[in-house]
Amino acid sequence: MPAGRPHGPNDPSLMSSLEAALRPVRRPGPLELAWNWRTELGILGLLAAAAGFIVSAAGPLALAATAGAGLAAGGAALLCWPSARRRVTARAWCLITPHRIRAGCASAWVQDRDGRLPFILSATPAVYGERVRIWLLTGLTAADLDAARGVLAVAGEAVPPPTLSPEEGWPERDRSSLAPVPYEWR
Repeated sequence: MPAGRPHGPNDPSLMSSLEAALRPVRRPGPLELAWNWRTELGILGLLAAAAGFIVSAAGPLALAATAGAGLAAGGAALLCWPSARRRVTARAWCLITPHRIRAGCASAWVQDRDGRLPFILSATPAVYGERVRIWLLTGLTAADLDAARGVLAVAGEAVPPPTLSPEEGWPERDRSSLAPVPYEWR
């Protein structure tokens, strides 16, 4: 099923594009939502556990002092240590990019017949940007991502390479990768 907007009045994908336009994107269920926000929820849980431990051990004033000292030390490390700044920036973009790619897939109608978006497995930093691994659901192919190249480029700042090759050991219909985006473009 070709994805994306129709290119002309006689486009063979007109019916599938019309069907995709009339079908809303399905809202994620609780497990899918937890997976999409797993890193952010983990960070929040760790911060809440640390805050609870500090408050129970030393009181709320110690929590304020510890938080201030931690922010000052972290800010100083980022200002004085360029490699730490690059690592934190790379990790931050690995948190942001999957959400932007999900929004781009919703805008570009890259979804299966039930309205589900591709499942983003991971985003890892690389020397040249970040690499995003996507699990394509039944009915989606790498050609669907390729057809949505323009919308994904704007929404997620990630452009599929000219040939989306499956990763080692995975069938092409199941898993695909998006080319990373250099940090200098941002």
